Amino acid sequence: MNNSIQLWLATQCRQLSGVSAAVVLAKTAAQSDGQPAAAWPEGIDPSESLLSLAQKALTDKQCRVQKHPASDENTGEPLDQVTCPLRIKGESVASVVFILARRPPKQQNELLRQLQSGIVWFETLIGLESSLQNTQLVTLVELLAAGFEHERFKQAALDIVNELCKHLQCDRVSLGFVKNTGIKIAALSTGARFNPKSNLLRAIGDAMLEAVDQGETVVYPSVSDTSHQLTHAHEQIRKKYHVDFLCTVPLVSHGKVVGALLFERTAGEPFDLRFVEYAEQLTALIGPLLEVRRREERNIIRRSSDSTKGILARIFGPGHLTLKVSLVLCVIIITVFSTIDGEYKVKASASLEAESQRAVVALQKGYIASASVRAGDVVQQGDFLGALDDKDLKLEEQRFLSEHEQLRKEYRGALAQHDRSQMNILKTKILQVEAQINLLREQLLRTRLLAPIDGLVVSGDLNQALGSPVKKGQVLFEIAPLGKYHVVLEVEEDDIRDIHVGQQGRLLLSSMVETPVAFTVTRITPVSVAGKGRNYFRVEADIKFKSDLLRPGMTGVAKVSIDERKLIWIWTHKAFNWIRIKLWASGLLVPYR
Repeated sequence: MNNSIQLWLATQCRQLSGVSAAVVLAKTAAQSDGQPAAAWPEGIDPSESLLSLAQKALTDKQCRVQKHPASDENTGEPLDQVTCPLRIKGESVASVVFILARRPPKQQNELLRQLQSGIVWFETLIGLESSLQNTQLVTLVELLAAGFEHERFKQAALDIVNELCKHLQCDRVSLGFVKNTGIKIAALSTGARFNPKSNLLRAIGDAMLEAVDQGETVVYPSVSDTSHQLTHAHEQIRKKYHVDFLCTVPLVSHGKVVGALLFERTAGEPFDLRFVEYAEQLTALIGPLLEVRRREERNIIRRSSDSTKGILARIFGPGHLTLKVSLVLCVIIITVFSTIDGEYKVKASASLEAESQRAVVALQKGYIASASVRAGDVVQQGDFLGALDDKDLKLEEQRFLSEHEQLRKEYRGALAQHDRSQMNILKTKILQVEAQINLLREQLLRTRLLAPIDGLVVSGDLNQALGSPVKKGQVLFEIAPLGKYHVVLEVEEDDIRDIHVGQQGRLLLSSMVETPVAFTVTRITPVSVAGKGRNYFRVEADIKFKSDLLRPGMTGVAKVSIDERKLIWIWTHKAFNWIRIKLWASGLLVPYR
């Protein structure tokens, strides 16, 4: 058996290309964790790391493609590792590991697709181990290796029928598959090209159909005197085309007859029971593999058609009780919810905003000296918020006070001397200095930042900027009045058409999940806003709820009540709208007039 596995592994490595090392680990009665059954390149001992990967793959449920930690020793190129469990009737019997050149994701998918055929081949090979002699099994592997070296199904099928024809000493071997109510010939051992409408091909198809309809091997002339099989089509081939012996074996895949192999001899020994048994064993092996290869090369229309037929067969055919019950329940549920009305609500992200905000700005240039509040603090009107540095202003005030006192002394001296002209000059200077002093005192008052209203400090934390300069008009604090809030909803653009002023809704804030807040839509912004990876419209709403716990910036989820609609529409309209847009974009949908 190990020779057959080695040949299988060698064939897979040649098909996949770029394989630098591979190993098959098979379970035995003595070792449940497996022992090496084959390695690539042939004759080398697999490394410990390769065997460790194969042991882990024994417990996997599917094939995996991962980056290999090492790189190619010769070229330094990165490598991939492919691990696959090999199962028989759901039980893991072996595993295979390939180390090969790294491939892009698309080629990795193609790699896994190629491995599927090889895995089906291996599983069938293991299943036939007990029923075939070792020499026969090796011959089978060689036969399949010749057929599966090709990427295209037609060339693979042609090689298989040619090998069968040579190995079984037949004059012609034909391969056909069931199509609708007839048989379509896929390959003839006599040549790659043939006319499917020829009388010979029609006769061969009719003979295959006889075996397919009866679900058993048909031999003509019969090897048993007690056989009651229908052999009219076989008899016609023998008479018209001078064929002495015919044997048609149905191809079975997953318990279903999918085609047939027709063996012909114009001379030599007739087909005996030993030949029939061997031919049936051959078809048991190659039938599922050929069917897998054939189905992989179907076009998308044929695949869709076959899938639809398969689904309909399971629904309306015998068996599959669970599927039928599930389908009936789905129909009942859809029918019920298509007749029941429910309240349609538009859901949107929402947040609280203050109805108005007052800004505390720097009335002059300066430097931040102190701060006593920060964002989140509640203040009363007139409360001290912070101050700008006033040292320079106080020094300037002292200078002008000293100058004012000096001018008053000079004024009194001029008054004593009755010098009217000097008195008028000094009086004017005194008034100018007093104006400067008043200006400085006003500027000193402006260095103190006071709360203009009762409310909550929404922004501003000068503690992190002490000593930094500020410009005239720079916003230092923002204060929002307490208790006066409105809700701002971010309504998706595909829902905005259902939103109107005056509609009612409810808001659930993240910090107050136990208390829904009712609101009324008051304003819809007619311009969409792009943000958070989507487009939405800003919708404002009033709330009547009063609570000391409410704060600007709180977020939650709002739902606006629209009207009563069918439940099935409420749950599916977004999906149908998305599909309609995609179809319209691809040009497959004509808009409603």
